[in-house]
Amino acid sequence: MAPAMARNLLRGVKRCKKGLMSNDDKGRRDALLDFTRLLSKVSDDQGADVIKVCEKEGIMKALVEAMNSYEDINKESYTINLALSCLANLSYFGGTKLVVNASGFVSVVNISRKSSKSSTQEFVVSVLQNMLLDARALGSINVQT
Repeated sequence: MAPAMARNLLRGVKRCKKGLMSNDDKGRRDALLDFTRLLSKVSDDQGADVIKVCEKEGIMKALVEAMNSYEDINKESYTINLALSCLANLSYFGGTKLVVNASGFVSVVNISRKSSKSSTQEFVVSVLQNMLLDARALGSINVQT
């Protein structure tokens, strides 16, 4: 990855993590939208670099905690869908183990159980499908919810 791209990525991940840890719904939503946009610009060959930066900065835990902070999943479906989109992209780039270690798999399964929105169910399927690309990382899952 080019040095300029790496610096932009690191700054973007740090900014998004800060927003995800906000107590403000708008701050979390904006951070999720920014993170979704950031991930949409990553090419396949940059995916491993993104995962390294995300692991180093600890954003996965903040992402899952932000997603879990919403009690009414159907009311907050837009925000939940943004978080699921991020998880789907990170899993696609090889971050399944990070998602699992941050309890993201269990959170995604719980969202699938609680949501009545078809759009949310579609994002859940995308996350799970991408996680299956790295099935070995799924071996440590404790599915008790």
